[in-house]
Amino acid sequence: MLKVMLQKRLVKRTGGPRGYRWSAARSEQATHKRLLKRFVDRVFDGSAHRLVAHLLKDTTLSDEDRDEIRRMLKASRPTGRG
Repeated sequence: MLKVMLQKRLVKRTGGPRGYRWSAARSEQATHKRLLKRFVDRVFDGSAHRLVAHLLKDTTLSDEDRDEIRRMLKASRPTGRG
């Protein structure tokens, strides 16, 4: 299985004292970003707006989740408008 993953460039292989040493080819953050982009592209036709609308409409978000989303949106606003 690792050889298949190596062919798909999902893992890296280096020589070690007792054979090969295997490691992930990408960071966890890069993997999350890539998978989320593919998911949004395939399921929501590339629209982050549709993803967020689905989360807000069709799932049960706790008040804490909603507050955290509001905080993240407020913190990510570009400055210097006007």
